[in-house]
Amino acid sequence: MGPTTLSRPAAVAPTRSVSNSEAGAKPGIKQDVEFLGGKRSYFDNHVAVTRVRRLGSKSTAADNDIRSDGTRKTRSDAGQAIDPELPSKVSRRVVSAGDLTLMGTAPSIDFAILEHASRDHIGDLEVLESVLLRVEAAIPDLTLSRHLVFLQPGKAISLCGPRRRACLVAVFTSSNRPPRVILDVDHTHLNGLSALILRYRVSTPLATVAEHVERLLAAMVDNHGHWDRKIEIKLLPFFDLKRLPKLIRMTEKAEDKSYIERWMRRLIKEMSVL
Repeated sequence: MGPTTLSRPAAVAPTRSVSNSEAGAKPGIKQDVEFLGGKRSYFDNHVAVTRVRRLGSKSTAADNDIRSDGTRKTRSDAGQAIDPELPSKVSRRVVSAGDLTLMGTAPSIDFAILEHASRDHIGDLEVLESVLLRVEAAIPDLTLSRHLVFLQPGKAISLCGPRRRACLVAVFTSSNRPPRVILDVDHTHLNGLSALILRYRVSTPLATVAEHVERLLAAMVDNHGHWDRKIEIKLLPFFDLKRLPKLIRMTEKAEDKSYIERWMRRLIKEMSVL
């Protein structure tokens, strides 16, 4: 059975905003993304910066200003009152603003909503990864960002023997077209689940792309290892979706030059479709 494509007339992707107080990395307010072409990418993320007094530092007079009833006065910074009961402990999380390689230890800010997996969980996706890198090298203005993420737990599809199953999320950005995303799940001991190609209609912040990926993967797990068409239809205003049922399934042909080059040409064509 050949590839299946879902599409509908183009629509403008809605904007989203999220408070920085929420856990995890999500789209920021007025987050911009620029595609510069070449083998690099640039993210212009506007973030709010709040000054926090370091533990052990000397207190200022304003910090120690006490009311007559013994309570601490609040002080103002840029017109916003600071809660005197706010704990001084600061929680820090290491993230990366650059592209994430599968060997990396820090998730990119835009994809931090997904649970990242180490390379130990790559399974049979290694051949696909090598082909995707060749696709990037063949197109001058194409930039590839790879993310290996776990499927959410709780279903049989979530496990691959004793280890958790992962999905490779490959994001291609270019100065000539909106993002292209390939999703393929590790097929070790698994049959019948196609890879997906998402062709975005307009330039889209990668944080929004990560949210869409999370929704697709979560719905697939809940649907017992089958892509959920209801979720796909809801997301069609953002992108066209196409299935690739046989994307580099014959991993034993990793050294077969003709097999690898055939898939490389196919994926180059898929990345070039407007």
